[in-house]
Amino acid sequence: MGMVMGNIVGGALADRLGRRMVIRCAQVSSIIGWILTASATNHGVMIFASLILGLARGMTTDAMLILLDENSDARFRGTANYCVVVFYMVGMLAVTGVASLLLKWRLVAWLALIGPVAVFILTFFIPESAMWLVRHGRQEEATLALKRLWGRRHRDKAQQELIYFMKRAQKEQLLWKKSFGDYCRALRSRHVYKPFVLSVIFFILNIFSGTYLFMYYTVDIIATALRGRKHQMDEFSAATVAGFIRLVILTVTCTLLYVVPRRMILLISGIGTASCMLILGTMLHLNLSGNLMSELSEERLSLTLIFLYACFSTLGLIVLPFLMMGEMLPNRIRGFASGVICSFNDTLMIGVVKIYPWYSRIVGIEGVCWLFGGFSVLISLYVYLFIPETQGKSLAQIEEYFQQYNMLWITRPKSSHTGFELLNLTDTDKLCKEVEDGSPLEMSNPISNH
Repeated sequence: MGMVMGNIVGGALADRLGRRMVIRCAQVSSIIGWILTASATNHGVMIFASLILGLARGMTTDAMLILLDENSDARFRGTANYCVVVFYMVGMLAVTGVASLLLKWRLVAWLALIGPVAVFILTFFIPESAMWLVRHGRQEEATLALKRLWGRRHRDKAQQELIYFMKRAQKEQLLWKKSFGDYCRALRSRHVYKPFVLSVIFFILNIFSGTYLFMYYTVDIIATALRGRKHQMDEFSAATVAGFIRLVILTVTCTLLYVVPRRMILLISGIGTASCMLILGTMLHLNLSGNLMSELSEERLSLTLIFLYACFSTLGLIVLPFLMMGEMLPNRIRGFASGVICSFNDTLMIGVVKIYPWYSRIVGIEGVCWLFGGFSVLISLYVYLFIPETQGKSLAQIEEYFQQYNMLWITRPKSSHTGFELLNLTDTDKLCKEVEDGSPLEMSNPISNH
């Protein structure tokens, strides 16, 4: 519940106060939550502390990923986002490792304060999003941020990016701040509702494919699939192996995202997870009624398919939906819209996690595998038809793609093999011609003058 509220609050405040400020506020909330946890004297305080920590996590996730998307070079944006998840899992392993050694949860809670305190301090050493600074009329700060991000050798690129942000900000002010009617009209524009709807559907399909549910019920799913047999390993050892596999695959994917297109990774991930679950469900069903193979062979094949499922699902379906959501949403509503989508995702996940034990008792492990496999097939078809390729594209280029009339990626204009047109200063002038009123910005050399 805290994460649901944190996503909405963090997303809205990220557009108003800035990405870094929301991260700082979230760390203050996290510090308070851990102090309450470490000093709790009853269950009520523990529950309240958990709510505060969930609020902090929801705020941090939205603001951090948005800041990372907007500050990253297009070539390294995917790798950077995957590094976040890798370090997140390393942190979880570190905390559980310390807890198993110390066996004193209060001491572990006090040690956990190191994380939010360190993050709070580090926010003073990273630049704010230049997109956000320009949109709020802080051009000088945006200039300094772009100079730090691009470096001295790429001043021309930084200047072009700043000019584009300034013209885009002028257009947004005219479209979003004139009247309530203009605001509603902007919400109905293609480049707003198309990525929003695509992201929501993507998350719904992903939840029912079992990608996150498997992480919650790893031990239960493995134990049910093994039917109580433990010739090779028990369910707890298998769950540990699956967790280690996820960490290794995430690390490998960090490198792959630099050279491999997003859509290819998603398609491989979707087809791989679908194949593993459909084969596992069919094998368990047939062997239950016909005894087609020995118990040892069934156990080995079940473990192999479960581990392969962990590989394929981690390859693309765990992180890429969040990464591509931040890439596809337009800058003007990125914070608020991502907060709403993440809150919807968390709320739906709560319902699915609570319903799963009841559903698994009714349909059995075979039905669970078929459900996961069927939705993985739907994800593969959905990605192939709708999801655009964003690897190596700037956020401005992605936003331009959603200005087009096509809804399907496969029906995009074939003027270029990628579906994106390279943005230049002429393209930015065309953007502003759509607005009939408003004076043009002074296009001097902001970086040189500064």
